[in-house]
Amino acid sequence: MRGEKRRADILKAALSLFNARGTQPVSTNHIAAELGISVGNLYWHFSDKESIVRDLYAEQQRKSEGVWRPLAEERNAIDLVVAGLRRTFAIAWEYRFLYRELAPLSRADPQLRKLHLACRERRREELVAFQTSLVQLGVLRLPSDESSLARLSDLSWMITLFWLPHVDLRDGTLTKRAVLEGARAVLALYVPYAAKEHVQAFLVALERAGEEA
Repeated sequence: MRGEKRRADILKAALSLFNARGTQPVSTNHIAAELGISVGNLYWHFSDKESIVRDLYAEQQRKSEGVWRPLAEERNAIDLVVAGLRRTFAIAWEYRFLYRELAPLSRADPQLRKLHLACRERRREELVAFQTSLVQLGVLRLPSDESSLARLSDLSWMITLFWLPHVDLRDGTLTKRAVLEGARAVLALYVPYAAKEHVQAFLVALERAGEEA
């Protein structure tokens, strides 16, 4: 039990340091010092910094599971879209170092890259199933060819994955408010496909999509 708590404490300290400074300047020595433990104690739980990053990535993915479940009814559909987007970008803010550094981290660590590719496929399948349910319920109206849904899914995915680097480059810093604005950017993709009776609801939802919960 104590071992599990120590492991969780190490992950929490590493996440805080990585978010604040980035992974490059933070060593296992820094993480151990943050907790007031020996480096040997840290290595009892994690063999190196890369294994800590992989565990944080897996933790982030577990929190993302179930965000995009297919809808069974039209009622409250747009509210659920907004809730899902806000949850997605709140998780992105919590693990922001991953979104800023995923490309170089995955290039340097083949195990992380393999983990990411597997998780990415699961998340994309969930997103496509969710968006398909919106079409089937008549909330969205897309041309009959499948390329329109694939294009919507791809653009949604790209904005979600690269919104934080975009904000970081644009503003020179990241704030939670700016990160959550990504929810509004993704939701704007849905508006041109909204069924006529839902257009106004989507426009209203746009006004609050980027707000903090």
